Amino acid sequence: MRANLSELGEVVPAGTPLERLARAPSFDVVIAGWLENGLVTPKGRLSIVGLGKFIAHTLMLRAQARRVVYVRHNRYPHNARPADAQRLAVLLDVLERLYDLTLTHSPAEVGPRRAYCPHPLYEGVQNDPDTSSCLG
Repeated sequence: MRANLSELGEVVPAGTPLERLARAPSFDVVIAGWLENGLVTPKGRLSIVGLGKFIAHTLMLRAQARRVVYVRHNRYPHNARPADAQRLAVLLDVLERLYDLTLTHSPAEVGPRRAYCPHPLYEGVQNDPDTSSCLG
């Protein structure tokens, strides 16, 4: 993923929250991913602490960049228990509105604020739509 993103510009590790605040605002675009996994407890239930961290992390990113992009890897966290999966999917639908753009690895999920970008593990798979402009 780092190699793919380096074609767009400089890739810099996020660093600690204090390091990020010291650099703010300094980026044109920040891309965040895998945040949805923090929304669930080890038992697969919604984590209120995880939700708070998701929102705090997002607000910090918004302070550092002109555009913030969220990579939504899954419809809901993989380890969510089935009873909570639909609620978590709806919650993620709401939370992604905090971002300027959401990238999805599923062409079926494309919408007004969602763009398709193929998963890097499946690079070169045939029948992918044109992805030359994933970031709009």
